[in-house]
Amino acid sequence: MRASEPPRYVAGSSRDEVWAHFASGVIVRATRGRARAYPGLSGLAPPTGPLYTALVSMSRPGRPVLDVGCGAGTGTRLLVDGGADAVGVDADSTALAFARAWVPEATFHESDLGTVPAVPRCGAAIVADVLGLAQDPAAILRAVRETVADGACVLVGEPAVGGGVRVIGPLRRAFGQRGLVALARRAGFLLDGWACEPGTFLACLLRPDPLRAAQAVAEAEALGSAGDARAALARLASHRGGSDRDLDAEAFALEGRLRLRLGDGDGAARGFLAAIELVPDHPGALAGLSTLSLAAGDRRAALELSGRARVADPGDLDAAVAAACAAEEVDDAAAEQAWEVASALAPAEVPVAGRLAELAARRGDLARAIVVLERVRGYQPPPPVALHALLARLLLAVGRAGDALLECKLGLARSPDDEELLELAGELRRDAVAS
Repeated sequence: MRASEPPRYVAGSSRDEVWAHFASGVIVRATRGRARAYPGLSGLAPPTGPLYTALVSMSRPGRPVLDVGCGAGTGTRLLVDGGADAVGVDADSTALAFARAWVPEATFHESDLGTVPAVPRCGAAIVADVLGLAQDPAAILRAVRETVADGACVLVGEPAVGGGVRVIGPLRRAFGQRGLVALARRAGFLLDGWACEPGTFLACLLRPDPLRAAQAVAEAEALGSAGDARAALARLASHRGGSDRDLDAEAFALEGRLRLRLGDGDGAARGFLAAIELVPDHPGALAGLSTLSLAAGDRRAALELSGRARVADPGDLDAAVAAACAAEEVDDAAAEQAWEVASALAPAEVPVAGRLAELAARRGDLARAIVVLERVRGYQPPPPVALHALLARLLLAVGRAGDALLECKLGLARSPDDEELLELAGELRRDAVAS
């Protein structure tokens, strides 16, 4: 028997807000949306129950099962009902209040998902519909790697590119099979197989990679994500090939990206070519070489390499961006179409959205440019302040002066001394008085 029953929901002050009344007397606020599901409440969050049920059948007794990004505990409930000693981790205190009332048998911790939580070593873990919502999905997987025991089963289930998933906020991106596995490899995991056939979700089964080389690659990527490319390269220097071809290819491709960031084109080319020598259709390495070819003025090679990268993994953002940059050398129509593809994969990426909006505005489709930029603004963390000024000018150009002024105010609330926003807001106020 369950120790708790689904709550009774009472409408809140907005369409998406409800108050959950539990039999225990606990009342918790809940918000319907894409970020999380609630028991017995319809919403945009996809069903992930089958992933939790699959993990229960594979878990070994004796160690807790970690639910990463547990949210309101909908999946944690299934783990407990399946006999697991469940530990849930989430950064949202309101969602955890719901989870504690809904699954009192489980243990819950409030923690940033990119840091190692203070929990016992777990014998299994599940990461379901979490990575696509995260700004740094690799950091989450690295934290899981440090939390689970050697030999643990880790199930990762994420929205699939081409699976009918629409990437809308707060979802930042979907994944292709190759991209998801490469992400896991760089975080220190090995692929054991797939929990189900690809569909709306991809669900891969992972286990920790015991090799020290895998740890070196994971630590190097963490340093690179923190902005220290030189330290990342120094850490990578301890990994110079082994018996794992795929891991070696990821290490060389990472080296290429790091050297490209430092402006070392020759070193970047060596890294990308070394990756392709091991895995000829490595999408990230092909995309990197496309970028280098374009910088060298070889448009034909850039188009060919980016095309190969897109075929290798249609869900790879680097490949999509490389293809869009190469299409810029063809014409504006081809470029806008290619940037549309990149934006559909990752609508929260400000550089991608900015370029797409610029091309749409150049074509005269200001409404489309506004939609693209407004979509970016809905993500966290907030976009650069310059985006507010650009969006305000577009709104003004289509006659939405009031919205343009509001956009200026939003930007000035973040950066009160921004000269462009101050000037534009002043113009809008004077025009409003004059009219």
